[in-house]
Amino acid sequence: MDAALILDVVSGRATLPFPNATSWWLFTPERRSYTALSADQPNQDFTAIMLGDVSGNALAAASPVQQTLAAEVPYLTVQVSSPDRNGWVEARVIAHPQGRPFLSVAMTLHYDPARTAELALTPGDLTSPGAFRLNTAQNGRIRLALARTQPVTEPGEL
Repeated sequence: MDAALILDVVSGRATLPFPNATSWWLFTPERRSYTALSADQPNQDFTAIMLGDVSGNALAAASPVQQTLAAEVPYLTVQVSSPDRNGWVEARVIAHPQGRPFLSVAMTLHYDPARTAELALTPGDLTSPGAFRLNTAQNGRIRLALARTQPVTEPGEL
């Protein structure tokens, strides 16, 4: 499945199943037929692939595997500057790998829409090389998803 489609789902810009897919699952072989099944059928293996599940943990949100992955998420900080003379405030999301290179990030930033007149979003240096998705459709929330082709090893801006 295309990484851009996965990022669209992670950022909330799209929903599952993916376009042109009738299910979350693909099976190989797609079908099997048996007539008069009355005995064991050896060597009937198949492969099941969950679309978009790049880490293998989509169905086990509370599993030990998921908890281990959550502990390995890189440290992210949001730096907010003081308002300038025009009243603009700048917020930067900084990733600090801390010796743990990473290839992807998914996060949601919340803000008070009653105190925000305008949003100007600019992707930072860590959004390339790779794919990056922003979703600002929901007032008060910015969802972002990043998947890189090269690991992030040094601090930088999202």
